[in-house]
Amino acid sequence: MYALTFNESGLPQGSTWYVNLSNGMKSGAVSGSYYSFTITNGSYSYSISTTDKIYEPNPSSGLLKVNGASVSEPITFSKVLYTVTFKESGLPSGISWYVKGAGSGNAPAGSPITFLLTNGTYRFIIANTTAYYTTTEQFSITMNGRNITETVTYLHYSYITGKISPSDGKVTVNGHKVTLSPTGSLNLSVAAGSYNVIISAKGYRTYYDNITVTNGKSVNITYDLKKISKPGLSPIESIAIASGIIGSAAVIGVVVYVFKFRK
Repeated sequence: MYALTFNESGLPQGSTWYVNLSNGMKSGAVSGSYYSFTITNGSYSYSISTTDKIYEPNPSSGLLKVNGASVSEPITFSKVLYTVTFKESGLPSGISWYVKGAGSGNAPAGSPITFLLTNGTYRFIIANTTAYYTTTEQFSITMNGRNITETVTYLHYSYITGKISPSDGKVTVNGHKVTLSPTGSLNLSVAAGSYNVIISAKGYRTYYDNITVTNGKSVNITYDLKKISKPGLSPIESIAIASGIIGSAAVIGVVVYVFKFRK
């Protein structure tokens, strides 16, 4: 009888692996670095596996001959790597784009960005550029024994520009305050879509507007706010006040006359 020994390397401590022989002999779960069968002379095919699917054996199978001596076979486990590839569309040449997640990568427009990963779930963030934004900023990707390709679409920013008077007015776009220049100018980069604009200033009437900007285009919102005028008197109120003044004057006249007469 001879020993047929399989020596494992590469698996993390605590991982289990298995050896099956063609004669029906099985190792069961092996947690150590080697396993031996006691066999007679002959040829034996074998297969190797592990419950840790992040790793794969090399070789995973083979044929061994036992002929009057013990045989030892080394088995090396290594991580199984798959590719997740990001491809972009929409960027002109000359612009680089970036992906961050399990590592980071960048490439010129038109070129893919690829990561080598083991099985698992990963989160990636796609960076916007100065003039272009991505329609999907985040990806959650699960690697499960296969390569994955994702497409990133970029669109040109739209712009909301204009000038507000008075220059110390306040502007909000979809509830977010917009910073104005000292002269009241604004230049805001936004994604294409619809926006609610509110312009206000102390002592002026508040202005409300709904605007729509299309991809790569600009919309101007130059506005001169109107001052809130002080309330005046209606004709009826003026007549009433005038009548009251005349009536008061008449009463005072009568009082003066009576006073003089009594003297």
